[in-house]
Amino acid sequence: MEHMKYELRANAQYGMTIFFVVLAVVILVAQVVGDGWHFAALTALFGVGMVVEAYALFMMPSIRIDAAAITLRNTYRDVRIPFSQLRVVEARYGLTLTAANGRSYHPRFFGGTTARSPYRKHQPEPIPVISDGEISTTARTREVEVLIGKLMDGAGRQSAGQKVSWRVAWDRVSVSVAGFVVMAVAIMALTA
Repeated sequence: MEHMKYELRANAQYGMTIFFVVLAVVILVAQVVGDGWHFAALTALFGVGMVVEAYALFMMPSIRIDAAAITLRNTYRDVRIPFSQLRVVEARYGLTLTAANGRSYHPRFFGGTTARSPYRKHQPEPIPVISDGEISTTARTREVEVLIGKLMDGAGRQSAGQKVSWRVAWDRVSVSVAGFVVMAVAIMALTA
């Protein structure tokens, strides 16, 4: 399990990003249809800022799992929970990881689970447990809970003595700020 790595995202992250890309295109088309090409460049600049912001807010966050720890890569903060510090994994009202210090941590996009319906035709495949390699995929909350439960059994040895830590996610913060600045510049130029 030394070289295994998972990068997990929820389906909703892709849906929200696509929604904002489509919204940016609709705003541009509405601007061109309503006022002609006069403000199209500034409206397109606003749309680019919106898409960059959506990328930072919706596509960059994830759950990263390696042999020693789970890292919740939320929008503005990363929380690293070593397996040796992980005590409880729950998915009833959203994925919740409880550490030895008693604090509970929640990834941003993995919400509450739904009951599995016997009428649902497509039941998702479980995420495979690997000992070597990388998996980058979308997953549902319950699938992530089951995967972490399986990995908890043999993973604590590599993280012995490590503590829960957090850091500011400067990569996501900087992209988010850049998107906001581009949108603000476009708005100021449009209203000037």
